[in-house]
Amino acid sequence: MDSKDLRALLENEPNKLNIFGNRELLHEFSMSVSDLFSLIQDFLTDEEKLTLFKYPHFQSLSKSIRVGILKRINDDFVKFKALILPTNKDFDKDDFKEIVEKSSENLITKILEHKEVATVLFHFTNSEVCSLMKNLSDDVVKKNLMNIYQLEDLSKLSIMKTFDTQYKLEEVKQDNISASSKISLLRTLDSHELVQFISENKDFLNKDDIKIYNIIDGMDNESQLEFVRHLEETNMTFNEKREVLALVDGSIKDHLDLSDFPEEYITALEMKKTSEFSEVIDVDLDKDLEIYKGLDNIISICPENFDEKQRASFLKLCDICPNMDIISDISGFQCYSTPSEYKEAEAWIGSVLEKLKPEYSDVQKIAIIDNEYGKRTSYSPNFKTETYDDFNSRALWKMLSKNEFGGCNGGVCNGHAHAVEYICKRAGIQNVKLVSGANHTFLKLEDIEIPLSNGETIKGNTILDPTWNLTNNRFGAKPDNFCISYKTIRKHDIDIYGNDKKCHFNDDDLKDATLELDEKSLRQIFSSVGLADKDGVFPITNTIKKSEEIDKLYANQPKQNIKEQLLLLEKICPEFATCPNSSMRIISDILLCNENLDFDRCITNRVYDKEDENKVPVLYVYVKSQDMGEVFFHASMEEGKFEESSRTDFEKRFQCYDVDLENGLPPWNLEEKQEEQNLTASSGDFVEKEEDER
Repeated sequence: MDSKDLRALLENEPNKLNIFGNRELLHEFSMSVSDLFSLIQDFLTDEEKLTLFKYPHFQSLSKSIRVGILKRINDDFVKFKALILPTNKDFDKDDFKEIVEKSSENLITKILEHKEVATVLFHFTNSEVCSLMKNLSDDVVKKNLMNIYQLEDLSKLSIMKTFDTQYKLEEVKQDNISASSKISLLRTLDSHELVQFISENKDFLNKDDIKIYNIIDGMDNESQLEFVRHLEETNMTFNEKREVLALVDGSIKDHLDLSDFPEEYITALEMKKTSEFSEVIDVDLDKDLEIYKGLDNIISICPENFDEKQRASFLKLCDICPNMDIISDISGFQCYSTPSEYKEAEAWIGSVLEKLKPEYSDVQKIAIIDNEYGKRTSYSPNFKTETYDDFNSRALWKMLSKNEFGGCNGGVCNGHAHAVEYICKRAGIQNVKLVSGANHTFLKLEDIEIPLSNGETIKGNTILDPTWNLTNNRFGAKPDNFCISYKTIRKHDIDIYGNDKKCHFNDDDLKDATLELDEKSLRQIFSSVGLADKDGVFPITNTIKKSEEIDKLYANQPKQNIKEQLLLLEKICPEFATCPNSSMRIISDILLCNENLDFDRCITNRVYDKEDENKVPVLYVYVKSQDMGEVFFHASMEEGKFEESSRTDFEKRFQCYDVDLENGLPPWNLEEKQEEQNLTASSGDFVEKEEDER
């Protein structure tokens, strides 16, 4: 008997399940899978189809047949119950996916509302869940489902883009999505909707720092063109309109009637972007720079390789566009300075270049540059703290400009090395190369000629570490990391505990850096440019002598001795409070390292005032001895002097940075002396302590 006979039998049987549930009876009929599907579809209700899965002979059918039966259930509620039957546990994700994708919106919604079903039973990924949500038509349902799943921002954004205008704008006004997501949603509006939104929501856009050109620049050409045609219907400012016109695709100009456009609009349309995907225009320094006035937001320029003519024009542009971004680039790491910082730093750089006489050799010029640089700036005082900024500490011109307290902003090793490299190249010294060790950056001077004290000249590769010379240069000491060999500078990587920090470790780039100045020749070079006296003695000698005189005078008055030593620091370095790393070193290695000063503990470090929202680092000195007990001195940037306080008062006013705590305790609270964090190593060390000059 075949399927026709079975069909005839079913037509005469009131209870169709009596036949489908009879395994022996079904075996008497010969039929194909398609015949079985046809009979089930024609004779069983959806509830009866669900009942089939209770019969062992249906449970033992192949997975593909059972999937086929499920597909033939039309009622959403029944199909859902069938999908989650334990008997279907051998279904894989593709089986479920095939069924669900062809189901009604109601069933898809029901499945997604049961997160465990969708993700645990069906093994749907967030991406697959997101795809299902996007195909739903009810925005309220989609919003509710988005709250159930922990979707990534990009996935949520792709769903929100499928909302109608009302719901898109509701999302745009939420605080819990990023400005970039809001911009992406606004780009999906048509030009009339966008014009209306901008006209009614300028305050909202300003609050989130969303520029209108951010929105328009990412739209397709047709949408850009349509928006430009309605430009005058918005309440945008004149400069906002010019920003949009400067960044629209150049091809849309051919479709615009420019006859009624102001000249300023036309000049904006003629501008070009620096690249297809940027929101920055390419500035032509040979043009009338006034055309760029008001376009500060879309101008970012790296002027590192400008010639003198370009630099002169660029300085004029800094006055015309005082809020544009000025980029410095360290191996692709871009940092930003302001035009005012650029002008201030370049004026200082110009003053340094004026000190380089034409007859000076390259090494003499580098000596002056390195020395002046160390006196100008410092190591970042908040390095590794919760307020540290990776970008500001590497922004070339920001590092060299003064902060609100009169000191420079400071930077870190690759920022310092890059800045000295830049100044050297400004001076015409091209054989300067930025090199990195295991965790530090410095300079390699290649193929450089160096005069020796014996009248000979040597030529080769050597190393200059501007960062580790900072302290020595600020206080007029012999720079211990000036024109030395790779072999020698690697010795400087070994700390007092014998640990190799590998700061300069780089065999590949530095194995040929074998050139090294002997001490006599180094002193002669610095003497020749006025940085040491005629005998090669460095100015630090005077500070050492004065410190020793103070120590003798106040030999029996330790507290007054300390006060006078700190007063000496104030006199020789008025900016001592804004360069705490360097100040810490001279305090610990010279001023408080005299014969008559004997302490149980002496700590120099940084803290911040608890009332200071910016947590600006404050230099402090803590001393503990039998004669004085405990006493704190902290540097006041406003007053430019040290102030004394008791431990109680100090702890009431100041707080340690997290990185400076040891097991939650500040350094002065530790019962035993620990290996303290050497903040000063980052800005140089008086390696030899100038013993030969004492």
